[in-house]
Amino acid sequence: ETKLNNGSFISGKTTFTDLEGGKTYRITVRGQNGCEKNINVSLQPAVNLNLSANVAYTCNEGATILATINNALENQITYTLNGVNPTSDGKYTNLLSGKYILRATHKNGCSDSREIEVEEVEPLELVIDTSTKNKLIASSYGGTSPYTFSLNGNDFNWDNTFTINVTKTYTITVRDANGCEVSSSVEGEYIAIFIPNFFTPNNN
Repeated sequence: ETKLNNGSFISGKTTFTDLEGGKTYRITVRGQNGCEKNINVSLQPAVNLNLSANVAYTCNEGATILATINNALENQITYTLNGVNPTSDGKYTNLLSGKYILRATHKNGCSDSREIEVEEVEPLELVIDTSTKNKLIASSYGGTSPYTFSLNGNDFNWDNTFTINVTKTYTITVRDANGCEVSSSVEGEYIAIFIPNFFTPNNN
């Protein structure tokens, strides 16, 4: 039978769990004849991984999961994603939508894990409406909102309506929150608006 530190003897117990790292424990073994032997066991200091993960969405190459941990442990960790693909940098790219288990394992066997969900992001699309006189109205779908818009390579802004004063080809570009861009060109027709020059009997 055995006991840990000043605890009670337990028959057949050979494993002790939930111990604190960095401490020394005394295990006492007592035989059938009542003789006792003490064994001192020093545990390695506790490892605090502080595991976290970020998901970044690319424009055309799926998502990227990047693990971050306690900086002092960077060279002592092996990562796996869904139990496979061990790596030392914790970076996984070209991922489809779905749930993933990211695990970080320290060289002493301690580990921590996080469940990560990669959301499905629809492709960024741009539609330009030319039905309003002398205006181009851009609408965007998919990607990750919010969106900003640019006309003919000028600065991006939140306004999606552009007034034109020349008939020519215009190019509108939309940019989403991830920096993805899609452009489309349309022929914008400028229609001049004439105000008649005439007088009424009252000259008004």
